[in-house]
Formats: sequence, structure tokens, C-alpha cells
Amino acid sequence: MSSALDALACQVEGVLPLASLSAASVQDDGLYYRLDQGLGPFSYSVRQGGLFAARGELMRYSCVLALHRVNMLVQRTEFAFDLTSFELRGWEQAGALPPAARFDVTDYPVVRFRSTAVGELGDGRQVVRGLADIGGVTRLQVLDLTLSRPRKDAITGTEVVDLLFKGRFEQRALGIALSDFVASNMLDLRLSASVEIDG
Repeated sequence: MSSALDALACQVEGVLPLASLSAASVQDDGLYYRLDQGLGPFSYSVRQGGLFAARGELMRYSCVLALHRVNMLVQRTEFAFDLTSFELRGWEQAGALPPAARFDVTDYPVVRFRSTAVGELGDGRQVVRGLADIGGVTRLQVLDLTLSRPRKDAITGTEVVDLLFKGRFEQRALGIALSDFVASNMLDLRLSASVEIDG
């Protein structure tokens, strides 16, 4: 049953540009990163199994990440994505769904998420509870967060930690008609970020 639900869900994947230490401020054991379009575009893709796939970039967004430097735990996070700044780079259409019907975001131009509590699960996993705001409708949302062990970046030679946020948004929980945009009432989100922790 779970695999059938997964196949029905619309899948959204996003990748933030590398958050260098130059984008961070250090306070005691905390690293506070502020990311926006000044670091480069936010790349993401949307796909609905067997119907369509699209990829592109958001040209306006902002993100705040607060990371404990010693324990490698995320303490706070905030995201804001301006969906009207989406620039389409590629489109594949398997069915007869017109693209315009799927990317009309004028009613929900900005999507925001602000964490209210973060809990540790062990083995680099955390659960992030927060408030998702879409079109002025605010709902409690839970995201799973996985942090990698520090690794050395092949290009910069610095120590980097990879973060992966995952969550499932359901139509009834969001208070908006997802089916107006995609052929599903569920949306699966995967948001990736990499942050420098040592130069």
C-alpha cells in the first residue's frame, strides 16, 4: 500500500547552493548561515510519475540554518521560496496535462517554513517540527532531517556536512487544493543543503 501511495505522490526535490563559512556567523558553539539568491540560484525539480517532469531554478529565496558546531545538530531553520521567480529549464510531458495548469502559483506566491522545535533521534537523524505558510494558510508540519558525517569537499578542500530534509505534505493538512497544480493530493519534498563547518 505504501509503494502505491508513493507512486501517486508528486515529488519535489530542491538543492541549495553550498553554504560557505563566509555566509555564516559564529557565536559560541553555533554556526548561523544565511543563504539567498546572492549565492546563486536554488535548483529544483518536480515530477509526477508517468505524467510529467520539470526542472528549473528559483531566482529568489532565503534560508537560515543554525548548526551546533560541536554536536553537528541543527538547532533552527527557516526557508522562504518565491515561486513566482521559477525559471523553467526543462519539461517532459508524458500525458495530456497542459503545463500552464500545473505552474500557476499566483495564489500561493511565497512558501515559508519556520522550525519551532528540533529533536534528536540519533545516528545523524533529527525531526524538525515547524510552521508551513502557503498563501497565508499556516499549518504544523514535520520534516525528517538527516545529517552526514563531515567530509572533505573535493573542490574547496574544506570540511562539509550534508543535510537532507524530507517531508510529505497532504492536501487536507495544507488547506490548499494540491490537485489544482498536480495530479495528486500528496507532495513529497526532498531538500538538500551542504554547509562548510571548517576551513
